[in-house]
Amino acid sequence: MKPLKQWTKQDLIDLLKHVDKRTWLMIAAAVVGLSALWFVLIGPAWIKRPYLRREIQNMDTQLRQYQILNQKRIKLEEDRKTYQALFEETKVRLYEEGDIALLLGQVSKLAHDAKVDMIASRPQKDSVLYPKPYQDRYLAVGYDFTMQGGYHQLARLAAAIESYPKLLRIQKIQIVPSKDDQSRHVAQFDLVAIAGKAAAGQGNAKI
Repeated sequence: MKPLKQWTKQDLIDLLKHVDKRTWLMIAAAVVGLSALWFVLIGPAWIKRPYLRREIQNMDTQLRQYQILNQKRIKLEEDRKTYQALFEETKVRLYEEGDIALLLGQVSKLAHDAKVDMIASRPQKDSVLYPKPYQDRYLAVGYDFTMQGGYHQLARLAAAIESYPKLLRIQKIQIVPSKDDQSRHVAQFDLVAIAGKAAAGQGNAKI
């Protein structure tokens, strides 16, 4: 048999004439099978590969975004619970408007427990105003107290005021030595009591 490079057109025609019918049927079946395999499996998979790749990338991106948002949601829910608990604790500590009249007696008792003498007290002329809408919900009442006692006793009084169950805050302290007794000091306490207004208590006001 001649090498393929030496074949002529006539040699190819003669070869095809000697192929029997059964062989032609097998060749035709193989061609049909390969064509069907291409159109049904190989072709669509090859054509759709870029589309499927983009879909997988999009799904992966969406999954990552969901995981990030879910983590933020969990953190926001934890923060909301923390802030809500803080709000409830603070709400309980607010004075009621009617309790402000008892402030003088409460501070006097704290001073007595700390072994500090109360010399004078007077309400402040200038009231603290909160920005809207909080000025309709909360009221800050200021008092000036003049106390006399030892340095450690005054420090004990300041700690008792700051840790008082109600919202009573020290805005400013000014301490000077006593002229009559160097072991004692005169302290000026600028205190503010924070109360919830009656109208604020009727709704679910939030800080």
